[in-house]
Amino acid sequence: MSEVAILDKIKLMAMLAIVPVTVYAQAGYGGPQVLSRSSSAVGERPGANTGFQYYGGVGVGYETGILPASVDEQGRILDTGGLVSVWASLGAYGRHTWRRTALGLDYAGSYRHYTTASNWDSSDHVIGLQLAHQPSRRLRLETVTRAGTVSRYFVTGNASLSDIITPANYALFDSRAYYLQTDTGITYQKSARLYFTASGQGFAVRHRSKDLVGLDGYGAQGAIAYRVNKRRTVEASYRYTHIDYVRGFGESDMFIYMIGLGESIGKRWQFNVSGGAAQINSIGLESVATDPLTRALFGNTTTVEAFSKQITVGAGTAALSGKFKTSTVTLSYNQMPSPGNGIYLTSRQQAAQAMYRYIGIRKVAVGAFMGYSQMRGIGQEALGNTWWANGGFDVAVKLHRSLEAIGRYDARSVQIDAASGFSRLGYAVSFGLNWHPGEIPLSIW
Repeated sequence: MSEVAILDKIKLMAMLAIVPVTVYAQAGYGGPQVLSRSSSAVGERPGANTGFQYYGGVGVGYETGILPASVDEQGRILDTGGLVSVWASLGAYGRHTWRRTALGLDYAGSYRHYTTASNWDSSDHVIGLQLAHQPSRRLRLETVTRAGTVSRYFVTGNASLSDIITPANYALFDSRAYYLQTDTGITYQKSARLYFTASGQGFAVRHRSKDLVGLDGYGAQGAIAYRVNKRRTVEASYRYTHIDYVRGFGESDMFIYMIGLGESIGKRWQFNVSGGAAQINSIGLESVATDPLTRALFGNTTTVEAFSKQITVGAGTAALSGKFKTSTVTLSYNQMPSPGNGIYLTSRQQAAQAMYRYIGIRKVAVGAFMGYSQMRGIGQEALGNTWWANGGFDVAVKLHRSLEAIGRYDARSVQIDAASGFSRLGYAVSFGLNWHPGEIPLSIW
């Protein structure tokens, strides 16, 4: 192993050793809503807050459409066909609130053994940790850290790398990745109507496959918001992000300028929309066709060249969410720059998602989701577009006291609109028993 590779591993291990501290809004906070931040809290589930919950389960599954980051003797991406597995899972989630402090936790881990292909056996873990503190009525601090190691798309729920690396980005290959993201910020409420916020973030992604490009990044953002009335908030925000690519030549700087509007609809619904522009400065490598003379002399039809591009594109987000006593509904859309997915570097991306969660009193928990994304590299025109869609649902039914029957179905479709073209459809089905001491059934999301 080279000295550079060793230093990269030491650097990543040191970052993963950082103790995450998160500060989140308390129930008594009366200022404007932070439109430029996610409104979901780590460990939050529909229904009453009953503290921390933990669970463990065993079961069987069937999976198709695995996309390994390797090729066969003909140079085609391997197709493993259908694989039967036995699995075991362990997890914990929930929130605990003190007078001025709140702690949130989400952890999910799993181990899978494939009965006919043990070389695909894997253990996967994802965790989110949040610690909240509000020292005064006007001041609050917040930090959220998410980390994990995942080797399959169809494990431990959707292998989401939070807001930086989305499920669509990771879903291109089923190859082990390690990730870490930390956001830390401060909000000052000058009055009942006006607030200011500033935050910083750092993130890293590593892939086990030497053919995939990792990344390190950092950024900062600031916002000013004004509550027009009890239901309406307007906001202006700025975000800067820098990305360095590992195992690949390239780096990018992103400057995003947005204005937004938040509107409460009745007691249960919240609508947020924002729009603006993203300025992207990116350098990297791309494959290009050789000129006729080079082809005649050397026979090469393509070559690799460095590129440097500066573009400005539209950026926007929209979300509608509803919170009820036993269920939540979320619809979202965004058009934002993306750091890439190990093949694509800095890219333009559009994504939409719908999610529903329901927890029936003592008996049933149901979750359903669907998503869609399109990605195109900046400066990597030969790679074309990647289209991605997924969907699925899960059900947990209380059988007796702490024992539940659980079932889950997921589907994923990946299509690359390049010269040679590529598409693959896969799905996964699993059934099992779950031990969960809570009075209501387990909620996966």
